[in-house]
Amino acid sequence: PGLDLDLILGYDFGVVRFEGELGYKRASLDEIGLRATPTGATTFSDGDGNVGVTSAMANLLLDFGNDDGVSFYAGPGVGWARVKMN
Repeated sequence: PGLDLDLILGYDFGVVRFEGELGYKRASLDEIGLRATPTGATTFSDGDGNVGVTSAMANLLLDFGNDDGVSFYAGPGVGWARVKMN
């Protein structure tokens, strides 16, 4: 079980569109995969903790096409994430 919170915002300026996202995720751990064995199986160990992820992302997109039909978009984006496991 875990928690996933996201704040997603965007604005359409016409041909140019901006999107931004902030996120926080947290989940409990009860077992951890350690390594692959010679037979290809993964071994697991009991665990007791949690993992959390904080992230941010921004995209600047060029919008092509018709607003009433098929539309395409492309553009650069940048993102950051921090993962913490206890």
